[in-house]
Amino acid sequence: MKPIFLSTIISLFLTFSLTAQTNLQGIYLLESDFVNHKISYSPVEGKKYKFHLNEFANSLFINIVICDSTFKFYKDSVFGYRNKEGICFRFYQKNSYEIISLTQEIVLYKQVIKSGLKNSEYYTNYYFSVNTNSPLQPLSKWNLKNAFFTNNEFHELLDMYFNNDSDLCKYDNFYQTYKLNTVLKKSIK
Repeated sequence: MKPIFLSTIISLFLTFSLTAQTNLQGIYLLESDFVNHKISYSPVEGKKYKFHLNEFANSLFINIVICDSTFKFYKDSVFGYRNKEGICFRFYQKNSYEIISLTQEIVLYKQVIKSGLKNSEYYTNYYFSVNTNSPLQPLSKWNLKNAFFTNNEFHELLDMYFNNDSDLCKYDNFYQTYKLNTVLKKSIK
C-alpha cells in the first residue's frame, strides 16, 4: 500500500509542477498586474501556444497565438512579459529590459545587446527605476543622486561603497539583495 500512496503523491506533484511550469509565460497588461503577479494570455494546457516578441525584426508589437486565435499587442501598450523560464521583462520605449530586482526599493534592469558585427560579442547595460512605474535610467552614480536628490546620506554612501558605476550592479550574497538597495536602506535609517 505504501508504494501506491507514494507513487500517487509523486504523480500529483509532477502533474502540478508541469502545469505550473506551462503557465509561467504571458504578459503583464498593466504595471499593477506586474506588482500583483497577474499574468494574462498564458498557455492553456493541451492547446497550441506561441509567444512571438518579434525582436529581430525590431517590431513594435508582439503576437500571442492561443489555439487558433492570434492576439497582437503594441509593446508600448503593455507593461511587460514573463518568458517560459519565468524571467520577467519590462517594455520601455519599444525595448525590453530584464527585471533583475523584483521587490527592491530601487528596481534594477539589464539589457543584453549584441553588437552589430558578425561573430560579435554580447555586452550588458544596466538600468534602474525608482519604482516599477517610473522611467528607466542608465545605472550610474550621477543618475542615482539625481533620482534621490534630497537624500544626502545616500549620496555619501554611494561614493563610499562604490568606486565606479560598474560596481553599482553587484549582488550582496549576505543580505540576498543587490548591494545598491542595502546602501539605500542604510541611508534611510
